[in-house]
Amino acid sequence: MERYEGFLLSMSLHGIQVDPKFCYTGNLSFLSYRETITNFLDHQEEMPDAFGCANDHAATILLKYFETHGYSVPDDVAVSGYDEIEDSCPR
Repeated sequence: MERYEGFLLSMSLHGIQVDPKFCYTGNLSFLSYRETITNFLDHQEEMPDAFGCANDHAATILLKYFETHGYSVPDDVAVSGYDEIEDSCPR
């Protein structure tokens, strides 16, 4: 929650409005990340310009989702992780 609150504060300080329909703030367990994120994205009528993820695991799931659904990252939608974990970085 602290990462999300920091994200909202930073966006606000830069005059950028965050649309809550693109913000998933529900509970996640490590084993349900893929299913929960896929379900969330499947129910979006449009995509924002970018997603900022709370961790690299979530960002990797988004990248794979967009790859399999015909989106170009970062041309169509940008994705940012958080932790810069080596195993999560695309090569």
